[in-house]
Amino acid sequence: MPCFQVVIVLTTLASLKILFVETKDDLKTGYSSSSARAFEELEIFRKFSDGKDPVVVVVFVMAKDGGSMARIDHLNETVNIIDYVGTHFPVKNQTYYRMCKNFCDANEPIRQFRNGLLLHSTRHAEVGGTGGGNTSDAGLINISFPIMKFLGRDLDLSPYFFGVDVDSTKYLSETLGTNIKYVKLVALHFRTQRPSEWSTDDALRWERLVGSYFRSEYNSSLIRPIVFSIALTQDEVVRAGFAFMPYISVGFMIMFAFAVTTVSAGSAYMKQFSIQKIIYAFIGCITPLMATSTALGLLFLFGMRPGSILCVTPFLVLAIGVDDAFLMINAWNRTEAEMRSKTVVYPAVRDRMVAVSPFMPIIKKEWQFR
Repeated sequence: MPCFQVVIVLTTLASLKILFVETKDDLKTGYSSSSARAFEELEIFRKFSDGKDPVVVVVFVMAKDGGSMARIDHLNETVNIIDYVGTHFPVKNQTYYRMCKNFCDANEPIRQFRNGLLLHSTRHAEVGGTGGGNTSDAGLINISFPIMKFLGRDLDLSPYFFGVDVDSTKYLSETLGTNIKYVKLVALHFRTQRPSEWSTDDALRWERLVGSYFRSEYNSSLIRPIVFSIALTQDEVVRAGFAFMPYISVGFMIMFAFAVTTVSAGSAYMKQFSIQKIIYAFIGCITPLMATSTALGLLFLFGMRPGSILCVTPFLVLAIGVDDAFLMINAWNRTEAEMRSKTVVYPAVRDRMVAVSPFMPIIKKEWQFR
């Protein structure tokens, strides 16, 4: 089999491998050197999580009207999110409340802050808005920021409330029952150790289920939840990587048009233009892409992880490989011109010498006798 056919077959088979590979990113370890100190720290951290990576999802909740989240209706919706995530999205019959163990009460301060506001508003309504309803509970309930007291327990609100505007006088409002005037964002933390029957893909699947629900199905007129997790971040990195693909197609078309124009103009200037020059230009453009697809296909065949950062590779190879290809084409044009000039001059000199050489002795003798 000719070498050209072998190259075509190898390129085709390797390129087909790329079509059946799912792009995966590993944000934890995929972009770090294997000797990085962070890996040692990560192993120590895993010892406290049964030797496995923890499952972490954070839901950021904001008011749709841009107002404060420290309102009872908005907090009720937020608490409903806590309960919904805890009881739904089963993976291998495991929901969050069945696997959270020591982390089940991670969002309890938000719930108790809501309960404190409810209790204060109820007492405030019973006494007709005079504010006296808060005095009997002053020693048990103090819903201030950053530390609130609820039935003798101190609860830290700072990991959950962000963009907080508090009353500078540091006194609790008799109407609101708290020194908080405005809360821009509430963060809900869902954290657990990975169950023993779960694989890494199962943990990522649970994170994607939560994110997909709040992105596509959840609807509320009061709040807007935004889910953050490792799985969703990796998916966004992959999506951004594939967003480059249309630019490769458009860039290739522009580059091919430019290559055909310049190669044709250069060949015409050197008096060498032919249809083969256009074929040379096309091959010079497509060869770097063939090399890229072959190399990536062979890497995936040997088990290398197909990271989205590889989507940038065609741009780099096109920028370098095409430049080298057209340096070679221009060198061919110049060499051919030099060879053609020699081919034309040498026969002319030879013909002149053949025509003139018989008269050289006669001219020489004539000059001698003079």
